[in-house]
Amino acid sequence: YDPVLELVRRSTPLEIGPRQPTDLSKLADSNNASFIEAIKTREQDLPGGRQYIVHSDRKRNVELIAEDGDSLLITVTNNTRVYQVHELLASFLGLSEAQSGSLSFVGNVGSAWRAQFFNDEVASRVKVKGVKSFGRPRKEYEHPIMILGTGIGGMGTAMKLLQKGRTNIQLIEKLHDFGGASWYFIANKTTKLQTEAATYHLQYYFDWLKLPQLPTWPSRDHVIAHFQMCARQFGLEKYTRFNTKVGKITPKGKGYGQDRWYLVHHEPADGSGEMEALQVGACICWPGNLCVNKEDVYPGEDEFGGYIEYASLNKPKFTQLSGKDTVIVGHGAFAIENVRTALEFDAHKIYVVCRRRNITAPKVISWIVTAMERPMPGNIMMDAIAQAYRLLGWDPWNAYSVTTDEAHSFARIDQGTMFGVTDVYFVAGYYGIMDVIVGDVKRLTHHCIHLKSGRRVRCEALLKTVGVRGDKTTDRMLGLKEMVGFWVNGDPLMPCISNTLFVQASNFASYSIAPAVASEAEAVIWFMDFPQDFELVRESLPVHNKENNVIVNNSLYVYSAAHATMTTLVLSLVPGLAALMGLAGALKPRKQREIHPYSKFVEECEAEWAMYVDMCRQHPAAY
Repeated sequence: YDPVLELVRRSTPLEIGPRQPTDLSKLADSNNASFIEAIKTREQDLPGGRQYIVHSDRKRNVELIAEDGDSLLITVTNNTRVYQVHELLASFLGLSEAQSGSLSFVGNVGSAWRAQFFNDEVASRVKVKGVKSFGRPRKEYEHPIMILGTGIGGMGTAMKLLQKGRTNIQLIEKLHDFGGASWYFIANKTTKLQTEAATYHLQYYFDWLKLPQLPTWPSRDHVIAHFQMCARQFGLEKYTRFNTKVGKITPKGKGYGQDRWYLVHHEPADGSGEMEALQVGACICWPGNLCVNKEDVYPGEDEFGGYIEYASLNKPKFTQLSGKDTVIVGHGAFAIENVRTALEFDAHKIYVVCRRRNITAPKVISWIVTAMERPMPGNIMMDAIAQAYRLLGWDPWNAYSVTTDEAHSFARIDQGTMFGVTDVYFVAGYYGIMDVIVGDVKRLTHHCIHLKSGRRVRCEALLKTVGVRGDKTTDRMLGLKEMVGFWVNGDPLMPCISNTLFVQASNFASYSIAPAVASEAEAVIWFMDFPQDFELVRESLPVHNKENNVIVNNSLYVYSAAHATMTTLVLSLVPGLAALMGLAGALKPRKQREIHPYSKFVEECEAEWAMYVDMCRQHPAAY
């Protein structure tokens, strides 16, 4: 297998140029005069021949049809002969001499299908006997393909595999049902999807499934119920082992050929049984990277005398915030969500205390970015977001994360969290119910937070949204030394996909992770089918290891947005795969506009905005 030759072979359009006359001078000593005369007769339609006409060299398309109905379009000239097509196909398909000799051709001539002989002018539609399919033979597996995790990525991958005819799959999930740990454990009961539901559902690729009955911004329970309904509608349950924890995955065999397989050690998730082993042919891992809270314990917490809790994992009791000045530490998407929840649970004054102020986007900007067919340039997006920030008296162009020039002719954003998407943030800030304070927490005293800058913030409740981390036991389970693109230790049969951290971009296609998940699923399945193609890109894929890890105190399988973006760019070099991955981007604006028509979406935003305005006007802390 020569990856460079393979790349050239599959990137080059299939075309047959004009036929060239045979050099008869080389046959001058031939004793077979009849053979020479046959060549002269056959080439009468070439330049200089009696049957030559100018349009013989004009190009046309020929559709070749394999035995399974698969078709291949090639470009030929009008006088192209069947033997030339035969030679092209033998080369393209890599046929042996024996295989090549078994090919025969039946052309659509007039209203009938007739056998075509080697010297016949090739018809415009030709059935090729002896070729089952023009598609490449995919790798077949003796053992099942394992999918670890049944969140949106694991379920979507399983559904795509079944759609492609791979029924020898095994999903393994440590929870009791479909949905993913991020929604079950990290999200609160009050959590809502911040981006629109249009792209965050399992019918993204499967229009025949019932359209999701979801609100525009569904709650945690809505999302989980939707996932479970779709998984069962697709029949995933019979392929899934629930309540099962994987302890270790051990590669077996050499290389990535037919002898490659994996030994998966697993046990009941509650520890009630013995460790068992399962043989699998490949491992597709979607372990999730929102697993455990980052723990920040401040000096003086025992003296605080108020309510303190981490604001995720369904831990907070929001009724404790009623009538209280509340500090939310952090400024990521979870912090922005908790501004809404604190307001809804009648917190008195809300302070967002953060080391750095991240950019938050209004809901209508999220809709526009997703509905666009091409990524939105960063400067256009920033100009739109800046309109909302006028309500708060702060210019987001001055944010630490923004790189631009004096004319704002471009904008690159590098911030340590995903965009929070909300309108409440702007309404509450305008009415003075919420303030943002930039600073580090130094210590606590009774109902008071002391910042390192010397400032004091009086409050009776403290919510920590200081980040969620991946599970470091996942690194050990995978035997992970480095991530090569999305692949564990550069193994094309063992991808591990996680949500990217940070925002690192100059152009923006969506605030939702789901379109990226859809294209990543296509990539990992491609290399399940054609693992040898991995050699086309292995040396170009970015490497994420302990030496270059920029994500502090997190698991190695969790990578940055820049790593994911570079991986996707490199994968576009693989012929065929780029088109499949691009399909996710092409579906995105269509799904957005179909499920959330602009006028209806704006009506919902206006109604919600008016509701929060009324709530804030009546709030005792409003000014």
